[in-house]
Amino acid sequence: LGAFALGGLKMISANAQRANIDAAVAFIDRTGTGGDPIVSTAFFENPLSELDVALADSGSATYTPGNSIDLVKPPPPGSHSHPVLRLGIPPLAEEFRFLAEPKPQPVFFGLPLTPPGTVATQAVALAHHGTVFLVSPYANISAVLKYSPNSGTSVFVRALPRRFHLVQQITYPSFSDAGIGWSVYVFRDS
Repeated sequence: LGAFALGGLKMISANAQRANIDAAVAFIDRTGTGGDPIVSTAFFENPLSELDVALADSGSATYTPGNSIDLVKPPPPGSHSHPVLRLGIPPLAEEFRFLAEPKPQPVFFGLPLTPPGTVATQAVALAHHGTVFLVSPYANISAVLKYSPNSGTSVFVRALPRRFHLVQQITYPSFSDAGIGWSVYVFRDS
């Protein structure tokens, strides 16, 4: 009982709180223009990622899951909707298709992944205002590029056209002992 009590008290501390992905979504809604694509990398995804949940909880028309390539439906004029592309995980529509079968398949291993270079091409095509947001659990994109050059995030960043530059990064830390948090990287067309 003592161990459970001590564990419960430790869970209340700031370094055991979940990452503030909701703040990342609020930042995108506040600084982005309607239609700016969000590229999402996930820490967990089965079938919903942290970003999927945060966008659905945001109360705005930011995200409509389950469409053909995880893009929002065409936004109504004047809306603040963002297309969402998933990096390194199966398209949400594909995962939902398996769950909707007569015998639901809750295991998503072996589903096709959209190559990171293709995700970059799609994001650039959707960036009508010249901005692409990358939401990632990695707090240091330079370290990812250097030490994990073949990761989906690295391939995505390198596949962006040279005219897209990283202009801003904001990190919402959590789990301070583990160094895990959420970062929003803003790439802008020069």
